[in-house]
Amino acid sequence: LTLDRLDQFPQGLGGVYAQYFHRQFPDLDFFSNRIRPALALILAAKDPLPTSILKELLRWQGDYEVTRFSASLGSLFTAIKDCLQPFHKSIRDWLQDSGRAGDYCVSLNEGLRLMADCGWAAFQRRQSENPQLSVTETRCLYELHYHLLQCREDEAARRLREYLSDVDV
Repeated sequence: LTLDRLDQFPQGLGGVYAQYFHRQFPDLDFFSNRIRPALALILAAKDPLPTSILKELLRWQGDYEVTRFSASLGSLFTAIKDCLQPFHKSIRDWLQDSGRAGDYCVSLNEGLRLMADCGWAAFQRRQSENPQLSVTETRCLYELHYHLLQCREDEAARRLREYLSDVDV
């Protein structure tokens, strides 16, 4: 950008985010199918999300997909000890605002639902047997109450009541 093309400067922080996402993810089908579900999980996680959980929940094959995904996020998401989180609340807010993010909007509920479904499956398995849970299942089970509460859907409310009424929780 140069000063003779001021109209091309982004308008505010949201404009910077929009420009970045347009440049990084010009293929909206790829973004919708591969990037958006991973971002939904990151936004839904109560704490920074380990990349191993992304890999397991999204059924990514090998470390290449995790590396490619992490690199595509650039500096908008921080990676500390293989855990991802937005670098600032403003990127989280922008991604969830369909009016500002447009085609790059991410549904928090989709991420909450994925995490809650994993936690619910682990909870049910634990009820019927003494399973060896994966790291992902353990994390999702640990955060199950949070994800169900945040989901704000009838089925989530029913599951939350059942989960909280369990003596072993």
